[in-house]
Amino acid sequence: MEILNVRVDGDGERRKQAYIMLYGIINKYDPNLLGEVQLVSQFLDTFLHPEEVVDSTRLIVQVAVVITALHLLLLGVAKGRGSSSKKNGAVGSADEEKEKTSIAAWKDSHQLTNLIVNLILGCIGTYFQIFHVPRYASTTEKIVGYEHMKFFAIAQLGYQLWALPIGIFFIREPREMIVHHVAVMCVAQFGAFYHCGFRYFHPFFFGVVELSSVPLSIMNSFKNNDNLIRTHPLIYRAVRWVFGVTFLLVRVIFWTPMYWNFFAIGMVILSESKLGIIRQVLFTGFFFAGAILTMLQYYWAGKIISGLANGPKMKEQ
Repeated sequence: MEILNVRVDGDGERRKQAYIMLYGIINKYDPNLLGEVQLVSQFLDTFLHPEEVVDSTRLIVQVAVVITALHLLLLGVAKGRGSSSKKNGAVGSADEEKEKTSIAAWKDSHQLTNLIVNLILGCIGTYFQIFHVPRYASTTEKIVGYEHMKFFAIAQLGYQLWALPIGIFFIREPREMIVHHVAVMCVAQFGAFYHCGFRYFHPFFFGVVELSSVPLSIMNSFKNNDNLIRTHPLIYRAVRWVFGVTFLLVRVIFWTPMYWNFFAIGMVILSESKLGIIRQVLFTGFFFAGAILTMLQYYWAGKIISGLANGPKMKEQ
């Protein structure tokens, strides 16, 4: 139990008891966690080299521009197809039909853009998770290592810079999705700009988990077009089940132990490191955003289970 010989202050005994309890929780993941956090504490509140910060910022903007250009291209195609179908027997005033066509085009292009981006991130993340992320790594490596994987954070920040305004102003996404976008940005910015980027976790959280969003995009495309559901009910039902199973597998079963390891490290950092008030607030926000994302996964998992149990008449968010 030498690991428990850590710094204590005036609250002595109570704090030591807290360490003992915390140690019992995290020991199964890394018995050297407390000691390693103290060793890397000098890097916890420092940015990457200024040139790297500028480079990350430039790449984030470029990713956002590329995704926006892709979306605009798909939007133009969707509007063109909508105009063609409108000529084939649509009823109602010209303004009403134009508005319906525009809304449908925005939704269809939004889902297709999500599908493409999530498929790319999911495939790359899965490859790195299998071939480049060791199953066991030291806490030091998890906190400040794997700098070559910061492109996952860069890609996510660029993606969310596109998704957030689109979701607020054009698609009218549910509030929980807006919270999700903001929380992802809060977590990802550490990986893109800080030494303590926790990049060991990036391939999974910013890559693998996006695989479940691919069938979600397909399912939402069905929901945006009732004719597709009526003409292809079996395909729609199959997509719903594929999405539900994939989500529960990736974002609940696989997510939970990965997040618990991340959470354990975070709690030790907040308890043990000598951070200033501003840095303490930033790190608290960082780990709080991670907790919000986890709670959202469980919230959506409950809705998915309910939807699958009640059949395709239930509308998934």
